[in-house]
Amino acid sequence: MTIFSYQSVFISIALLGLTRIILTYATKNKNKSKKLPPSPPALPLVGHLHLLKKPLHQTLARISEQYGPITFLRFGTRPVLVVSSCSLAEQCFTTHDMAFANRTHLPSIKNVSFDYQHIVVANYGPHWRNIRQIAVTEVLSAQRLHASSDVRVGEVRDMAHRLFQSWSNASKGLKGSDCFEKVDLKTKLFELSLNVLMTMIAGKRFYGENMEDLEQTKRFREAVEEFFSLVGASNAEDFLPILRMLGMRGATKKLNHLAELFKEMTQKLIDEHRKSGGEKKKIMITNLLEL
Repeated sequence: MTIFSYQSVFISIALLGLTRIILTYATKNKNKSKKLPPSPPALPLVGHLHLLKKPLHQTLARISEQYGPITFLRFGTRPVLVVSSCSLAEQCFTTHDMAFANRTHLPSIKNVSFDYQHIVVANYGPHWRNIRQIAVTEVLSAQRLHASSDVRVGEVRDMAHRLFQSWSNASKGLKGSDCFEKVDLKTKLFELSLNVLMTMIAGKRFYGENMEDLEQTKRFREAVEEFFSLVGASNAEDFLPILRMLGMRGATKKLNHLAELFKEMTQKLIDEHRKSGGEKKKIMITNLLEL
């Protein structure tokens, strides 16, 4: 990159920063009229992001101790309300639940949530009520869960068997305190949960033995693990739009790629189910396709 290109980038950043400062001060009086909760001093562009330190819950607790049970923060361009009182939190989810029913639409998850149509991120309205009813009556009803209870029992039994086999192989010839095997329980429980879900949804296992398509299961496992690692972390571009303007969209690009991969795999599962003539009656794909 030439010196001229660097200068252009710095000038662009400076102009964007100046614009943000002007807009902040231009709307300052307007925000005051909204009677916002107390708030710590904020910086231009980043808001209160500079105050956030690990562990986050302790940082928010210290801010609440200083400014009260309801505190207004700004994570970059995103307004955040911190409620640290149990009674006030109860009011937020009971008396005023409609005011808090909508979800924040983060740009990084737009594609992977199918344009914010997923039940977890969809705004309250006819669409959300419809998919919630489908989830309650067709997926998570007592009858459906009872019908798939053998799947959960079988997967738990299989995990226990694999743990025993792992210990048995590692402890051969050992005695006393040496007869122990370290286990990454977090990973094992993740595998158990994914196997239960995918067996109930598509009739396929993705960990352990008796897997039908090794290549497909490997791709799916890697995609799911990458997805949780990305959505479990805070993406700076969701709070600082200037990063998207500058092309710094690493996490978003990865999530967009995963969205396309999930669409491809989901369509493949549906096609396979249709070709089989819907023989696996207990799986969720059958129930959803019959709606």
